[in-house]
Amino acid sequence: MSYESIVDQDNVLAPAPKMNGLGLAGFILALVGWVVVIIWIITNILVGVMGLATGGMGLCCGCITGPVGLLSPLLWLVGGILNIAGWSQVRNSPTLYTPSSKSLTIIGLVLNGLGILLALCSILAMIILPAGVTLPFLVPTPTY
Repeated sequence: MSYESIVDQDNVLAPAPKMNGLGLAGFILALVGWVVVIIWIITNILVGVMGLATGGMGLCCGCITGPVGLLSPLLWLVGGILNIAGWSQVRNSPTLYTPSSKSLTIIGLVLNGLGILLALCSILAMIILPAGVTLPFLVPTPTY
């Protein structure tokens, strides 16, 4: 079926379905966010190896890779907002958008949601772990 033109029963030319720009942008931001995180993790592993190999001299590269880690949560947050707006458009007027618009919007929502969940878990780990992990269920109960 061609999306060039659609003629309904009254021989009126209906507008051709189009791609939802907000859903597509949110999906692209989700992918870019995950690629940045993967590159950031690999870079941090290499910085650790360089630090071991050079006796600590390679650890100065960690100052460069640190701020890059803040980019992904921002991309996921903006991408999630765009996907929610795109999903609202696709849901309210499904005949205006191609079926792939709905698919990309849903996939973008899932990827952005997982990324935001990863960022929140990382923040929680940074708060709990330096505090000495004094959660009640992790501390053994004394027996007398």
